[in-house]
Amino acid sequence: MRIFLTHLKAVFLALSKSLNAQPCPDYTEIFVNDFADLLSVSEESDIRAKLRELRNETAIEFTVVTINQMSDYGHYGEIEPFSTGLFNTWGIGDATRNNGVLMLVARYDRKIRIEVGSGYGRSKDASMKSIIDNDILPNFREDNYADGIAEGVSAVIFDLTGSRPGEYGMSGFEKAIATVKRVINNMGEWIFLFLAPFLAIPVKLYRRWQRNKLRN
Repeated sequence: MRIFLTHLKAVFLALSKSLNAQPCPDYTEIFVNDFADLLSVSEESDIRAKLRELRNETAIEFTVVTINQMSDYGHYGEIEPFSTGLFNTWGIGDATRNNGVLMLVARYDRKIRIEVGSGYGRSKDASMKSIIDNDILPNFREDNYADGIAEGVSAVIFDLTGSRPGEYGMSGFEKAIATVKRVINNMGEWIFLFLAPFLAIPVKLYRRWQRNKLRN
């Protein structure tokens, strides 16, 4: 009778844990799970390429997840316990190195969290918060979710590895050149607007010289 009661208690305990377990989104793939449809096909493909390269080059598993709201999964509190539960349920990262990364965006909750594995300890808390504040949220406030996610992904990768996507294996000098090129490309037409007043001076002097020079 005692053995029967012990087994019955174990069954009820397991059932209770199952009923109280946090529901999670369905896992679709290892890199990008855009349940909130914040990314176009090409934007999702670009981010996936960065994350696949990161995993191939460094063995760091980084997953991006977007949802509409946490209440869809029965959660009404802060984003931290929800993201931690999702991280653990999906088993993100290497089980021995505990180096996984999760970027979770809850669109209508207006919340975002970057969860890192226990292998990093608390050493990344400040830098992940800085990336959210400086690289992601300014874009989100303008409803530029794709840009915010993409820039956030690149910033996290750089913080973890010291390399930007596509720069693995480069020397310090090569990375510096790549950085300069990236800055120029990002500036785009602004650099011409900035230089326009300075370029106008020699043009005006040349035209004045043309008007005043002796003619045959």
